[in-house]
Amino acid sequence: MHENFHYTLIKNFSSFAHNVVPSTLTMPKKKDDPDYFYHICRKCLIAFTYKTTYTNHKEFCITGQCGVKMPIPGSVLKSKDYMQRKYMSKHPIVGFLDFESILEPMNEHAGESTVKTQIHKPSSFGLYFVTDLDITNKHTLYRGEDVMQILMSVIKDVSKQYLELSVKFPICPVLTKEEETKFKNAKYCCICNKWLNGATYVTKAGKCMKDYRVRHHCHFTNKFIGAARTICNLANSVPDFIPIYAHN
Repeated sequence: MHENFHYTLIKNFSSFAHNVVPSTLTMPKKKDDPDYFYHICRKCLIAFTYKTTYTNHKEFCITGQCGVKMPIPGSVLKSKDYMQRKYMSKHPIVGFLDFESILEPMNEHAGESTVKTQIHKPSSFGLYFVTDLDITNKHTLYRGEDVMQILMSVIKDVSKQYLELSVKFPICPVLTKEEETKFKNAKYCCICNKWLNGATYVTKAGKCMKDYRVRHHCHFTNKFIGAARTICNLANSVPDFIPIYAHN
């Protein structure tokens, strides 16, 4: 760089930022390797060591289009095995969490050449639960001391309410005449949309089970949903956990 110029031309950005930009999981090959590839995305500053990975990345990074393809509205999600069927229904509750913290100065040696100069101390949090259930404290915003203790207290309280509601109606209610007719005349499973043929299936333990037509209902509202296959009804049991997504 010339001392009389404020700007300088960077001809190879990937080489320029090689030591400061984190690469993908695989280490880059040597430059004399015919399959050598190393490129840093100029938009998100992520290094790639495989050309195919970078090509797929550009689809949503440069164009702004999301790489995850969502199902077409109204389409039916198809599943191939038992474990996937439980993901074909919406989770009753999900939480979103964000922290704010204060940087407190410190001077602590952590090894021969590392000195910790700052520590993050949580100062506030915002927690929001998206659900149709009758939960009392869906939104909590707290600022003050004992942030982590208050957060865990809120999560435990919501979890307790959720678990109590999940076992409120364990047995399917008595159907009305219209609902019973709908159940008997149904040709397809209301969960996987496959034919209700009463076939026999083999469990992972090697046991043969009859795939009967059963009454599928909501354990929170006690409302009849529809006719379902036994294997689908068992897979769609009420989740015993609450997913919480925290902002990094």
